[in-house]
Amino acid sequence: MTTASTSEHEKNINSHAGREISIGSATLDVEGVNNDTVMDAYGSIVENYFEHKTDQRSPSNLIDKPALRDLLNGDMEGRVVLDAGGGTGWATDIILQEVNPKSVHLVDFSLPMMDKARETIQDDRVSFVLNSLDNIDLPDDSVHMIVASYSMDCVVNLRETLTEFTRVLIPEGRLVMLIKHPERNRLYADRGGFELEEGYNTWVWENWDGTGDQPVPRRYMSQTQWNQEILHAGFSNPWPHDPKVTSIVRQLAPDIWNEYAFRKSSLIISAVNGGSGNLPL
Repeated sequence: MTTASTSEHEKNINSHAGREISIGSATLDVEGVNNDTVMDAYGSIVENYFEHKTDQRSPSNLIDKPALRDLLNGDMEGRVVLDAGGGTGWATDIILQEVNPKSVHLVDFSLPMMDKARETIQDDRVSFVLNSLDNIDLPDDSVHMIVASYSMDCVVNLRETLTEFTRVLIPEGRLVMLIKHPERNRLYADRGGFELEEGYNTWVWENWDGTGDQPVPRRYMSQTQWNQEILHAGFSNPWPHDPKVTSIVRQLAPDIWNEYAFRKSSLIISAVNGGSGNLPL
């Protein structure tokens, strides 16, 4: 991290001092989730979601953003990047600010989310693609890297989507997924008072700071199950990264440190396009 970035990071933390931290809760889905369900739910929280993602004192920006930035640094300069399920553009902003990509395709199937991204991102390198992730309107082998932040555990057709990723990625192109950590999900389930059986068909309705009063659906799988899905689609070498609370946060925001230093909130999994493919689940 450069001195300038650190100074800006410290300023943002101080400017939001005193914000109350809250752990969300969850309810087990019993009716079933489909694309329309997910699209309607996330489309209804655009303003709250955007405010949460731009709050520099949120865990997304204090914990996940530095980890994602460090992981991506040096890998995207001059390359074509796909922000998969990019929503209001949180990851695209990181990509544009921290590296120098040739272009970024921000793909999402929620029109309200896409409209918010268009409103806030003014950069000729960004194209906005209103599209579902299991049928992306891009040519084969046209993307060097796919970044999927907070989206893959909300995708209904996950297997078809991962297969589609292998199509648009160049051979040995890279997938980087930021998802909610399974340990965090188990905490939410405990707070919701239900027994959790993680799996492909396990959907849970969550409330957290970015949703306001509107719950949103999320798939709860174990890390092993995620790795199996990634390998089955044709990727290789799925590698986990646990975002850590930095020393800057410990010094300037001890409340955030105390809340998140000893429990995992998110998980980054990176993988390479290519491998044996279609491994049994």
